[in-house]
Amino acid sequence: MTSILDFPTGNISDLKGRKKTSLIGLLTFGIGLIIYGSGQKFWHFALALGMMGLGCAFISGAITAWYMSELELINKKEESKKVFALSNGFSYLLSAIAGIIATFLLIYSLRLPFWIAGTTACLVVIVCSLFMNENYGEKDVRYINFLNKTWNTFIKNKRIKLFTFIQIISDIGFIYFVLTWQPYLISFGLKPNWLGIMFTIMMISISITSFVLSRFIN
Repeated sequence: MTSILDFPTGNISDLKGRKKTSLIGLLTFGIGLIIYGSGQKFWHFALALGMMGLGCAFISGAITAWYMSELELINKKEESKKVFALSNGFSYLLSAIAGIIATFLLIYSLRLPFWIAGTTACLVVIVCSLFMNENYGEKDVRYINFLNKTWNTFIKNKRIKLFTFIQIISDIGFIYFVLTWQPYLISFGLKPNWLGIMFTIMMISISITSFVLSRFIN
């Protein structure tokens, strides 16, 4: 869903405001987490995953463009590659900390990590709404014209099509890994309580890689 919706949500963010679109996406994602943690039936989980996918599409289609525009305003656009590597490092480091917290929360309830994560996302929306600046792309263009222009650019640019194809293959592999690594390890005798620790180890590994990468990016 995220790959399909990235283009139209990116266009919406340029026209209606990247801050606004990002926060709507984060709020949708947070509510999806809460619904997932509260789910009892299949349609609960389907609705939650749909909301989380939609939320991710709004965020990915807006937050990067917002950040690049903010860097451009302070004449630091050339630093973006290093900044993104560092931000990935901090992001995965926070994920590792979240994994440790989730490990302890799972002792009390399997639902508790989802409720807390969803509530935290909603609180972040409130904080960011107060402190983020708003910026736009081609604000005065009609949406249909903007969407058509984006689509034509996609069709004519071989590199963008190749990048999108690679991204989809990468996402399929990542989703398969996410859906299988836990039952796979449990099938080898790992106790469920250790899953949070394994997640933390993986996040720390990715975080360290991102920090090292930021030192070598030209």
